[in-house]
Amino acid sequence: MSDTGPKIACYRSSLVKRLVVLGVPALLVAVVLLAATAAAGPRVALAPGSTVKILVNQDGWYRVPQATLTGAGFVFPADQTLVHLQMNGQDVPFELHNGNLEFYGQGLDTLYSDSRTYWLSVGATPGQQMPFVRARAVAASPTGSFQTTATFRDRKSYFPGILSQANPGSQLGNNIFGDAVRPATPVSRQLALGNVDTTQSASLRLDLYGLVVSTNPPQHQVNVALNGTSLGSVSGTGTLPMPMTFPVAANALTQGTNTVQLTNPEPYNDAVLTDAYTVTYQHLYVADNNALNFPATPGTPVSVGGFTSGSVRLIDITNPLSPRELLPTIAPAGGGTFNISVTPPAGTTRLYAFVDSGALAPTQVVADVPSTLKSPTNQADFIIIAYKDATHDFISDVQPLANLRQSQGLTVKVVDVQDVFDEFSNPLGAHDPNGIKSFLQYAATNWQNPKPKYVLLAGDASWDPRGYFTTPANNSDFIPTLFFDATFLESPSDDAMSDFNNDGKPELAVGRLPAKTDAQMNTMVSKIVNYDATAPRARTSLLVSDNFDRADYCFGASRPECPYTGFSDDLQSSSLTPNGVTTTRVSRPDGGAGDAAAKAAVISGANAGPVIVNWFGHGAFTSWNGSPQLLNGADAAGMTNTNALSVYLMMTCQTGYFVATTFNGLGESLLLAPNAAVAIWGSTGDTVPFDQVAAAKVATSELFGASPKRLGDAMVDAKNAINDLDVMHTWALLGDPTMKLRIS
Repeated sequence: MSDTGPKIACYRSSLVKRLVVLGVPALLVAVVLLAATAAAGPRVALAPGSTVKILVNQDGWYRVPQATLTGAGFVFPADQTLVHLQMNGQDVPFELHNGNLEFYGQGLDTLYSDSRTYWLSVGATPGQQMPFVRARAVAASPTGSFQTTATFRDRKSYFPGILSQANPGSQLGNNIFGDAVRPATPVSRQLALGNVDTTQSASLRLDLYGLVVSTNPPQHQVNVALNGTSLGSVSGTGTLPMPMTFPVAANALTQGTNTVQLTNPEPYNDAVLTDAYTVTYQHLYVADNNALNFPATPGTPVSVGGFTSGSVRLIDITNPLSPRELLPTIAPAGGGTFNISVTPPAGTTRLYAFVDSGALAPTQVVADVPSTLKSPTNQADFIIIAYKDATHDFISDVQPLANLRQSQGLTVKVVDVQDVFDEFSNPLGAHDPNGIKSFLQYAATNWQNPKPKYVLLAGDASWDPRGYFTTPANNSDFIPTLFFDATFLESPSDDAMSDFNNDGKPELAVGRLPAKTDAQMNTMVSKIVNYDATAPRARTSLLVSDNFDRADYCFGASRPECPYTGFSDDLQSSSLTPNGVTTTRVSRPDGGAGDAAAKAAVISGANAGPVIVNWFGHGAFTSWNGSPQLLNGADAAGMTNTNALSVYLMMTCQTGYFVATTFNGLGESLLLAPNAAVAIWGSTGDTVPFDQVAAAKVATSELFGASPKRLGDAMVDAKNAINDLDVMHTWALLGDPTMKLRIS
């Protein structure tokens, strides 16, 4: 007997379960249900605006207490059939028990998030309440087993040098791995498996990645054992994936803990990273910790045991977006345990059984603040996407800059990044930079004129958006970025979020203020606003060049030499001098003997307040190279050019990096220092220098031209003039793309 119509939410489904467990005949159950339906009270409409968002991070049955919902602002209507639960814009079935919401939820597993969002609201028509299907079978003890798969991953280390473009099938940006298996460091990983049918064979798949590239011999090897028995070895080369599946004999797996031992027999400095351990095995029809997800065959009775309570619930999750609750036979099995027996109805192939007290709790329940970013009546030249939560308010922090640009004639719209996720991510609500990209493309296409041309991302990003290495309070992935596998490193790429046709060239000018705190955001915004209030300055530049004797670092390009002084000569003669720019030059001498004097000249020259500072040479995440380093974060903090901030064009590697979790990149340090940079343009990865020079020439020509362009326009034009995808993707503007140089 099936009951698929609306039900009285207060107590109906709990009443059904109690009657079935007590063995009440199905016909009598139906009579009781009809009586309950007839007792429904008057229906009234709910005032709009009380939608709440419910976030879940794993698959299972969820229960949200009425007090939690009302505490988040939800108001129950008198007619509770009008309540709707939606995920990704689609109604999903749910139950209401005494005001408590219950539903089958699914977590998320992406590079950026583990949380999926469900919306609870009230509509004008009935929502999709959970149907019930009587599916009882003759009580029986469980027999046999079914195939299942368990995957175990550790997240212990980040290696951006392992490139997924070279690894077909891997997830772009998934560069967080487990242990490193080295010759002197074997790895022992325990895998917890429940209710294994040890009489059946199984398999173990290992996903490993080479880390250290060796040339003698040119391959890696890892020996594999399971519970002390050798399974064989895995070999591979370079930094490529090393997958291998081993057959596992019957009786080789044990109940509970199974140990995989990995050893590296190589005699040289070798290292292999672990990514995943996947065990495919036969699982008994016995619950693990009072719950079991198992396959079913329509019309074929199946029994599951091992429950420590008779309050067992059974959900048909064949289609997780359209589950239904089945009413099985529940019988004591001795020893304080219970069995369930069910005859799966037509169409049912996957079931989830659990003890009622084991319902999960969501990670968050929050009020939804409606937004209208998809309205075609929106318009803006300049979009500022900002982050806000209980301890950060970057939306308020950027308002002085928004007001300034608005007063200068730009149409400015400040947008909460969560609204972007709620309207444009897939699934809706997910923390994902692809949602930002979808929003920007929609706005650029569908909004009224003026359409967006400039974008400022107000908040930091991180290579660890899931927070494997940080606490939730310290996770700074406020405005996430996309990642691009450049030739040498996986690198963050803000411009990729405005590259709508994926040709490497941005359609909008994107900048970022990579603040972790309100104080940092206020510092960056104040510097920009104050810079705009300073008097126009003479056209000046400081050009700093690395030495010539490190030509081997040009990565064997078609022009393998790196004449950094020559690059500065070219920039000065082609772009600066013709535009009336007076240039101060500092060159790091060959051999390193004069590095200290060169460093002093760099600091002195920067403190003189040149309009731009440019570096051609070798860089690292936190410095310009040298011994001592020609420029680093400590130098930036000590600068004194209070009223003459500079724009830093750092045509080098890595200094624009803004996604580190334990340090500030040099570009971030320059922005945070009160007397250093008002903006920087630098690389988030490793690139060869030749298109760097071409890009710098275009950018400086436009910034100092007869009609000086905004920073963002000059940077976009510079990328459109070159062909090196690495330079196009990795060069990031840390600053305001609508800013112009204050020059006479």
